[in-house]
Amino acid sequence: MIVPPGLEGVLWPRRLVALYGPDLLPLVEREYRQDGRQVPPDLRKVLEEMAEMGREYLLAEVAKRTSDVRTCSHPVDTECSSPTPWVPVVYTQQVAEKLGIGARAVQRRAARGTLPATLVDGAWQFDAAAVDRLAQEVK
Repeated sequence: MIVPPGLEGVLWPRRLVALYGPDLLPLVEREYRQDGRQVPPDLRKVLEEMAEMGREYLLAEVAKRTSDVRTCSHPVDTECSSPTPWVPVVYTQQVAEKLGIGARAVQRRAARGTLPATLVDGAWQFDAAAVDRLAQEVK
């Protein structure tokens, strides 16, 4: 569990912070703007710190799950002594359905790096096994 700074006594599951923390500040900013106000600095700070905690948690989870995968930085047409294993992939809409969020939210998180993905020819690709594990954690 994560205790957001300034919100002692409020416990958030790490998975929730990882999934929603990065999106909270833009949502809160939009609501405040619609009311003609600015987000109070103390609330902004808490939301920024939650977003950072969420990113750190996701990166740590990905690192734990992929620590045994070797990658190669050689161009495709050269021989490599450490081949990258083939990993089944899923795409944005499939990830959105599995996680129960919108496709645009999936794309934003992938672009932000809070949802591990690779951009290939303009389409986000996600490790199918990692998405399945994340979907199970969220439920």
